[in-house]
Amino acid sequence: MSTQISTEIMAGSGPDIISLSQKLPFEKLIESRSLMNIYDLLKDDNSSNAINLDDYNVNILNAGVYNNGLYIVPLFYGVDVLVSTEERLKNFDIKENNGFSLTYSNFSDVFENFFLNDEGYSFVSNELSDFLWFDYPMQLFCRFLNSYVDFENKAVYFDTDEFKDNLDVMMQMLTISQKNNTNELFDGLYINRSFPLMAGSYSYYQSINETP
Repeated sequence: MSTQISTEIMAGSGPDIISLSQKLPFEKLIESRSLMNIYDLLKDDNSSNAINLDDYNVNILNAGVYNNGLYIVPLFYGVDVLVSTEERLKNFDIKENNGFSLTYSNFSDVFENFFLNDEGYSFVSNELSDFLWFDYPMQLFCRFLNSYVDFENKAVYFDTDEFKDNLDVMMQMLTISQKNNTNELFDGLYINRSFPLMAGSYSYYQSINETP
């Protein structure tokens, strides 16, 4: 299939829409006009099966909007989740109230007791592996770095006081988690994971008589 599509594209024909797991940055593809504005593609479609973007979640569609044009349509979305139990959090007097939002700015306050005395715990499980997706501490640290990068406008905010203040505690989290501790405050960092995986974690906690 890849050979046939490549041949057709090089000959100037082939499909109008290609979906594949490619590693090229979308920003570069948009700037080079390799991708068409989907708004333009749909505006003249008067057929009975025309796609109505009003039927879709605007917050999800906005992930594909650049310079007021829609160039990418997400197929799915997930949430980033840190998983632990009430028992572990209570060891360090960490509150887990529903509706509470954990941010990089309140990270040091929420986990103050943990960072003062980690008692042989790592912050998040750090499985020994050559694969990045098992290195949960580094994944969490990279998410932190990404939050201070504006990819669309090619800007970074590493020189702000907020970043410098938060960097210290994130480095502390990374250092503690890379120790070979037998216990973890959080079992793992799940990136874009689905409900079935979360349900599996809940079942495991209940099997060891801990409260998720």
